[in-house]
Amino acid sequence: MAQLPDKQAVIAALRAELEGRIARAAARAEQARADATHEEARAENDKDTRGLETSYLARGQAQRAEELVEALHRVRLLAPRSYGEDDPIGLGALVCAELEDGEARTFFLLDVAGGTEVTLDPSAPPVWVVSPSSPVGRALVGRLVGDEVTIARAGAPRTYDIVAVA
Repeated sequence: MAQLPDKQAVIAALRAELEGRIARAAARAEQARADATHEEARAENDKDTRGLETSYLARGQAQRAEELVEALHRVRLLAPRSYGEDDPIGLGALVCAELEDGEARTFFLLDVAGGTEVTLDPSAPPVWVVSPSSPVGRALVGRLVGDEVTIARAGAPRTYDIVAVA
């Protein structure tokens, strides 16, 4: 059976990744806010919208930071259950799936932070957080260890064998 990373370690790494994203988003929002109020952003005529456009950008950056804070809050509340080989895959499942050539992917099925790549160890492959509504998530939900799933990756369908779940 394939070795899956510790689920709590994955959650801790996901929290750290989100905290980093929040810090970067907040810094970008603050910079955009400063740019919007800078004297060079003042309108030179009634057609000049630099300041207005920059203020929209600042608001968008601030909203992104708020969304990340909400995602982090939800991740902090996670208490995913353990899955066994005979359990259908659902929310909170950590899944290892392999291609015929032995290439393995590890997915963490969550309803928050979908699309996030989490690295626990630089020498180990990343864990991909996927939501149940994503193509990968839809392919995995309800499946069991031993099932095959076909996932389109870079436009080409690839068939994976589900080899482990936790």
